[in-house]
Amino acid sequence: TLVFAQGIGVWTTSPPLTKGPHDWTSQSRGIEQLVSNQIVVPPGGSPLYLAWDRPVFKLDNPDKYPATHGPTRNHAINMGWAGDYATKNPRFIVGIFNYWGKDESGYSTDGGTTWTKFASLPAEVAAGKISGSIAASTEDNFVWAPSNNSSPYVTRDRGATWTKISIAGVPQTGDT
Repeated sequence: TLVFAQGIGVWTTSPPLTKGPHDWTSQSRGIEQLVSNQIVVPPGGSPLYLAWDRPVFKLDNPDKYPATHGPTRNHAINMGWAGDYATKNPRFIVGIFNYWGKDESGYSTDGGTTWTKFASLPAEVAAGKISGSIAASTEDNFVWAPSNNSSPYVTRDRGATWTKISIAGVPQTGDT
């Protein structure tokens, strides 16, 4: 058995005798040293904890560490940068979940239990930008402001298309 310790816990594996892929199993439970980015608390819903390495946890019981994280488990490492809920429907949540070519940003219609990836990404995110901020006004309309001096984008169709916008008072400097 091979044991590996790193920032998100301790892992074990039994490597095969020949070169090839093998699975790692997490030995950590209740690790609380994730880097926090945001906590979203929708009215009447469970808090959502967005962090580095494991993007989003839904905290249904504040006295118990959640057994799973979202939005999916397709990547070993991904980041939960930002989230928001729609004012008229707080069970509708949007979130930015990405890390260098691994983007699972999207929305939840059930308060963060399950997630649907956006059908497309803002151009600068598709070109490699990560992180940023996101705000939802309704279940279809949100604004995503990618990091690193990127221009903000708006969608009016739940993330199927994104349009670069300018916001009064916000400089349009582009990438520096």
